[in-house]
Amino acid sequence: MPFRVPSRHLSAWQTLAGLESPQLKILVRSLEEARPALLPDDLANELRKRRGIQKIAGLGRVIDLLASLSLALYQRPQPLSEALRELRANSKASLKGKEPAVGWDLFREALEKMLGSPSLVITAKALTVQVAHQRIFTRSRVLTDLRPIFTEDVSKPPTAGVIAYSLEIEIWDGTVSRDGGLGGRSLIYVALDDKDVRDLSDGLSRAAKKAATLQKQFSRAGFEVLTRRN
Repeated sequence: MPFRVPSRHLSAWQTLAGLESPQLKILVRSLEEARPALLPDDLANELRKRRGIQKIAGLGRVIDLLASLSLALYQRPQPLSEALRELRANSKASLKGKEPAVGWDLFREALEKMLGSPSLVITAKALTVQVAHQRIFTRSRVLTDLRPIFTEDVSKPPTAGVIAYSLEIEIWDGTVSRDGGLGGRSLIYVALDDKDVRDLSDGLSRAAKKAATLQKQFSRAGFEVLTRRN
């Protein structure tokens, strides 16, 4: 399959190709100095803290594009120089026949540095490693209601009731739609009572504490543990 910019990233590709030399140099240097993140958005947020990079409009989309290209390169048994030649040939239409603002040679050199930077390479791979499961959690909510208990004579108001909980969980099957969004998603509902809610809360709290302990322990050894930053 030809190496090309996915359609959902064409706007970001045009933005990247339109960067002048000072902005491109800042982006390259910032990626080379940045720490890796679990998500491209988290990496973009870290880069925004650096001086001068705020002038790059659509930085989040650009980082998402670069992460996508980095991951595609990792999955291709092809030299980087050859892949970039393909990329140039296949992207001429999206750039309306124009060369990048700095010329192809300088742009290719910047691309090689960015796509090879550890922060981008690790970020591009990180989420694919974490979500390598049959089903992935996307969101949840708990529906809480009071269910009255009637006596045999239902014309009389109830004098007792129970609290009922329904845990709604959305799961994703790992597929991606054509526009780059999440593919197959479905909802499951689980009935809970008061004890279940306490047990679930305690279990999640314990999991968070264990994760914090592991992160602290591995960080002391210089091992980068990537977590969601938002």
